[in-house]
Amino acid sequence: MSAVRLGAIAGLVLAKFVAVFSFTWLMVKHKIPSLPEGATWSHIRGIAMFAGIGFTMSSLITSLAFKIRIKSKRQNTAS
Repeated sequence: MSAVRLGAIAGLVLAKFVAVFSFTWLMVKHKIPSLPEGATWSHIRGIAMFAGIGFTMSSLITSLAFKIRIKSKRQNTAS
């Protein structure tokens, strides 16, 4: 795996995880919200990981959709 690919994975998945978890921790520490009843920090870690993966997948699907759309427009204008 190339360094660029590893950097992209780290930036898209791990950075989102760190951001979601850190922001949640910071808000709970300052008592702006409280954790829902029965929720633990393990649950928050899981949600943060899903948020990172979900954002990455939505970005991938969007980029693929626009590539297909652009490609089909190019084929229509070329003929």
